[in-house]
Formats: sequence, structure tokens, C-alpha cells
Amino acid sequence: MIKQRRYTLAALAGLLLALAPMGVRAQQEPLIGQYMFNPYLINPAFAGSEGYTFFTFTASNQWAGYSKSPKTYIASFQTSQSGSLLNIFKSGRGWSRRMRSRNSASTGIGAMIYSDWNGDVSRNGFQGTYAYHTPLRGDDKLSFGLSFSLFQFRADVTNEDLPNPDNDPLLMAGKRVSQMSPEANFGAYYTNKGFFAGFTANNLLQSAVRFAVDDKGSRPEVLRHYYLMGGYKMKANYRIDVEPSMMLTTTERGQFNTDINIKGYYKNDYWAGLSYRTSGAVLVLVGAHYQDFRFGYAFNFGFGDVSTFSKFGSHEFMVGYSIGESRGRYRWTRRR
Repeated sequence: MIKQRRYTLAALAGLLLALAPMGVRAQQEPLIGQYMFNPYLINPAFAGSEGYTFFTFTASNQWAGYSKSPKTYIASFQTSQSGSLLNIFKSGRGWSRRMRSRNSASTGIGAMIYSDWNGDVSRNGFQGTYAYHTPLRGDDKLSFGLSFSLFQFRADVTNEDLPNPDNDPLLMAGKRVSQMSPEANFGAYYTNKGFFAGFTANNLLQSAVRFAVDDKGSRPEVLRHYYLMGGYKMKANYRIDVEPSMMLTTTERGQFNTDINIKGYYKNDYWAGLSYRTSGAVLVLVGAHYQDFRFGYAFNFGFGDVSTFSKFGSHEFMVGYSIGESRGRYRWTRRR
């Protein structure tokens, strides 16, 4: 079984490398460097899959030192059906062992509030998630998730941004462009001990954002984004675990990017890793946990064309807090 999973991971790695070119054009989704520690940020199927309640806050500042650098803030929450806050307050920490069963399906819910800024353009919204987790034979588990969100798109559009600015009453009135739009995401997630793989399709509705009133050509769509990720966690010795992983991102217009990651864990208390992005960046990740808290930091150094804006690199901070689960059940300590 171990050899088979390793061959599966190798095949997945080969597929991702074959599909990913060395360059990528700009994408609409925010770039989160520590998604591997909280896959719910990119895959709704992960919500509640671990059977505990988890709160996280992530703050990212790209191209530090640049006045209009992209900034992203995400506050997220996820829990299993048996791990709802009501059950926690009623039953304490014992609910997890009593309610969880390997032989029965379970459900999960999640929510997040996000704010993504890129210069004079921002996207702020709320997302709610429902996930269904079903066990397969052995330790295999397959999860599906669906998220619905409502976001507000805002932009301080200038004359230079539009092909026919003289015909746009919004600009003539001196108003900011603002629009509310719905969206939906779908995800699938598979785990088997140390191996995991997931697929996500974001922006299923491809909401149109309207800049000019009279120009149909100025209605760009929020592109669908597809994520394919996979990895395998193995023990190097009784204190150190190693986890290689990869993620391929693509859009409707064929914009590709690949993350190649390697992470190490010491005593399940500390972790460090490296991530290479074919879009032109290298990330250094470090983190630790203290009791029920998780802390993480990622430094992103860009190279190539993007290095003009990233003289001070990009920085990302993450803090998480769990309720109702012992240390040994965390995803990055459980996968062996």
C-alpha cells in the first residue's frame, strides 16, 4: 500500500510538471502561501473533515514597500456536524470521541470573511460552505463541498482605464464603481493516511463586473479558477516528518501556475518549508503551535518581472485556534 501511494504521488507530480509552463500571467484570485496548513481556504470540501472546530486569521502583504501593493485578509471558521459550537458548550471536549465514527458519513460547515485589495481595486465578501464526508474502504475518505459567496467589487476607475471615458456617466458624476455579485465554488478532497489529493473549481458563476454603462466590452468576467493539489506525508524518523506536495492552478484562459512544496515537521511542534512557484517566486515557511494555537509565517521573494515591485518581498501571517480536538488529531500530525 505504501509503495502504491508513492507511485500515485509520483504520477501526480509528473502530470503537474508536464502541464505547467515556467511563466504565468496575472490571476484574479489572491495568492495564499500557507494554504497547505488550512486547505479550506482554497477547497470547500475540507470544511469539517477533521472533526474539530478551527478558527484562523490570515493576513498577506505582497510587494512590501510598494504603495499600491496587493493585500489580503481572511478570517475563516470550520467545524464538523458533531463538532458544532452548541455541542462543544454542552458536552466539552469529550464530544469528539463520542460522536465521531469511521463507519458513518458526516457533514461539515464553514464560513469566511475576506478582503482583497489590489491597488485601487478591491473585492470584499462573505462565504458559507457545506461539505459531505464519506468513508471508503480502509482509511480512505472522500469529501465534497459547495460554497456560496456574495462579494462587493469596488474600483476607483480613471479615464485611462476605459476605452470610451467620455460616454461613462459614472466617471462624469465622479462616483466610485461598486457592484455586488454572487459566486459559487465546488471542491472534492480525498485522503488515505499520509496521502491527500484535492480538486477545486472556483467562480462557477463567472460574475461579470461592469465598469462602463454604455460599453459592453468593459464587462470583464471573474474567471473560473481550477486547483489540483496532492501530497504525501512520511516519517523520516521518530521525531521528523517530511511532506512533499504540489498544486496546479489554471484559469479559463489557460493561465497556469504550479507550486512545488517541501515541508518538514519536528516533534509535531514546529514546521518549516520551501515552496517554488513557476510564476516567479520562492516562499520560506515557518510555524509552531502552543497548546491549541497555531502560528505561521511565510516570506515570499519574487524574481523575474515581478521583482521590480517586491524589493522587500511579500509577507504572510497566520494564527489559528482549535476547539474540541487533541494535538494528535491535527491534519499535519495525523497523516503518517
